Amino acid sequence: LPLLGESFTLIRVFSATVIALLIGWGIGRFTSLISDAKTADEDNDEKLSIPHRLRNSLRIGLSDVVDDTAPWIILGLSIAALIEPLFSMEQIDYIPEYIEIAVFAILGIPMYVCASGATPLAAVLVYNGVSPGAALAFLLTGPATNITTFLMLSRLHGRHMAFAVATGIMICAISLGFLVNVLFP
Repeated sequence: LPLLGESFTLIRVFSATVIALLIGWGIGRFTSLISDAKTADEDNDEKLSIPHRLRNSLRIGLSDVVDDTAPWIILGLSIAALIEPLFSMEQIDYIPEYIEIAVFAILGIPMYVCASGATPLAAVLVYNGVSPGAALAFLLTGPATNITTFLMLSRLHGRHMAFAVATGIMICAISLGFLVNVLFP
């Protein structure tokens, strides 16, 4: 929120929700699950008391999640600090806006960092002249695409479905990027 502002943060959350719902609906519509079995953790959670579950939730939310995301946030801030002086408005001016969105969506895929780590990078990009739509496409493809997700999708639903998900995320991110640039120039 402090790095990108209220409007852009709301657009980002809305866009991520739209993509998650569309891709989830697509996977559910065109595939069938191999296994509907519950995990042992889910069975154990149902047997625990409410105070115990609340304690577990607070421990996870205030400790484990912070421990997991802090390195990514530090990495994102470090990379943003390194690229900021190297990145200039002049370099961006040579890329047409309609290509810029696709370029940054594609750049987001191999630069997988969590959403918290990608935010400082996007802030530096926007500050240096990248369009908000291109920054949004970068923010949507980076955290949504990672090897673990695609390996799991390949194992559960086949390589074609994993490729379809990657393509769907890319198309949605680019489309939403164009929409943001049209609505919020």
